[in-house]
Amino acid sequence: NGSFLATGSYDGQARVWDTDGALLKTLNGHRGPIFSLKWNKKGNLLLSGSVDKTAIVWDVNFGKNNAGGMGGGGDRGGRDEEDLSGREGAGGAGGQGGASSDILQQYSLHAAPTLDVDWRTDDSFATCSTDTMIYVCKLGETLPVKTFSAHKDEVNAINWDTSGTYLASCSDDCTAKVWTLDSDKPLYNFTEHTREIYTIKFSPTGKGSANPNKPLLLASASFDATTRVWEMETGNCLYELSKHVDPVYSVAFSPCGDYLATGSFDRHLHIWSVKTGKHLKTFKGDGGIFEVCWNKDGNKVAACFSNSTVSIIDFRKI
Repeated sequence: NGSFLATGSYDGQARVWDTDGALLKTLNGHRGPIFSLKWNKKGNLLLSGSVDKTAIVWDVNFGKNNAGGMGGGGDRGGRDEEDLSGREGAGGAGGQGGASSDILQQYSLHAAPTLDVDWRTDDSFATCSTDTMIYVCKLGETLPVKTFSAHKDEVNAINWDTSGTYLASCSDDCTAKVWTLDSDKPLYNFTEHTREIYTIKFSPTGKGSANPNKPLLLASASFDATTRVWEMETGNCLYELSKHVDPVYSVAFSPCGDYLATGSFDRHLHIWSVKTGKHLKTFKGDGGIFEVCWNKDGNKVAACFSNSTVSIIDFRKI
């Protein structure tokens, strides 16, 4: 609900902050840099993936107002930071200085660094790694409930669609794949990119989304400087978006699903029409772009640049 911000760092720690910038919790359990960190939909659990090869589910006790967690407290802004680094672990191996008691479960499944994690439901999720493997896990289960192993090189990113039906993955093997829990083999295997694919994102459309009458789409961003948009009903490539001249590191659909923002190391943020595939607007910054994100209203785009700046761009004015 936007009440708390979680950050994961190269120091191996996750931290939770409030909207005033006060540090509320330090979560210590990883033995290496954290590469991915995400809230579940309910907002009471955090999921992290680390270079130490593990994934951790954290119970951060910040539930919704009616959940009895700290989210309903009136004195939250005044409390001191809770340093949890010295406590005994609850369901996971200890990290630097001892594991946090907020560890609900730690998963040591991968044979190499965990690069990305993504929730499917409030208690199930997927992880991917440089070991080429993808695991679907569930809280309370020690072994994966599903394993996907068709990639031939490290898997850079994974993303569930809103309904939890499809899991997309992308890899240094230059392919993107779409999986379902019904099969060990990919439903779709997209091979059109000519270089590594850095990230993939589903549109906020289709079954279970706020835009159920719009078709479900998938965007893939590659080091070949292109972004491709795929239709899930047929597996066809709708558009190849090719205005960038350097690797594309980030893609983001607008909340309504009608627009797509792409950010590249060529310093440009482009916005495209999802309906037509046409380029609409451009913003040029002073550094390569690592991440782009829309606000909830869909009228502003944030982008972070390699020159240590973050820009907020008004979509209606550029």
